[in-house]
Amino acid sequence: MKKTKDSKIIIIAIISAMVCLIIHIIIGIVLGSWLVDNVIDNYIIEGNSMSPTIHDGDIVLSDKYNIDFSRYDIIFYKDIKDENKRRIGRVIGLPNEKIEIKNNKVMIENNELLEPAEFGNSIGDISLILQDDQYFILGDNREHSEDSRTLGAISKHNITSKLICEVENFEDYFVVYYIMLIPLLKK
Repeated sequence: MKKTKDSKIIIIAIISAMVCLIIHIIIGIVLGSWLVDNVIDNYIIEGNSMSPTIHDGDIVLSDKYNIDFSRYDIIFYKDIKDENKRRIGRVIGLPNEKIEIKNNKVMIENNELLEPAEFGNSIGDISLILQDDQYFILGDNREHSEDSRTLGAISKHNITSKLICEVENFEDYFVVYYIMLIPLLKK
């Protein structure tokens, strides 16, 4: 009789462990789906407008939750020609700043922006003052990028997300999801 009772306990323990594992898997799938839908975007980069920083075919993750942008942040924004398409660029000018491009140099409030030489020349002559909700965006590959020089200033409501990282391998997804989850759980 004791053997039967011990066998039942073992079977119940195994079933309980399996149910817990299934519940954890379901929670992981639901949480991962929620993160992708509400917090994280992933993109496969098309084109070389951000070379040498990001290249054609690179996979990147971006944060839809953080809406504070600083100079040099890499962001994604709606294409003015096709709102379903996203463009990538670097924030150069902030709201209410005077931006000028002359002699292949970017000037902010009459001060030259020091940039890496590998970004190339900032071709075009521009002078504008950004409004309260506008940003001036440039691709890192200055000579081969369609950006604020041709598209104009980008309104904050057209910015969809900020770059988090480039994904090197599948395990990076899990690390980023975990990092993103911590601040959300604290709120």
